[in-house]
Amino acid sequence: MATIRHMGRRSVPPVQADVAVECEVETIIPRAVEELGPLTALANNASIYEYDQPDTATRASWHRHMAINLRAPLVLTRFSSPSCQTAPRATSST
Repeated sequence: MATIRHMGRRSVPPVQADVAVECEVETIIPRAVEELGPLTALANNASIYEYDQPDTATRASWHRHMAINLRAPLVLTRFSSPSCQTAPRATSST
């Protein structure tokens, strides 16, 4: 964060959340908007890649993978969408 601020930018203090737990995911975007204002972009970067084979995979491992790799990005996108839609758009002139 110090490097970001040294560049004259703002940043959100680290947010700790278990993205496998939807109620924790739901807190991330509102906290970022509170700190920074409307969002202009969202980067979903949390994921897990635990090795499974058909004979060792379990229902629990499947649900964990889907919660983190599929459900969390969907929830983050859903919660960021209203903020992104109201954020000022970047413009470019040539």
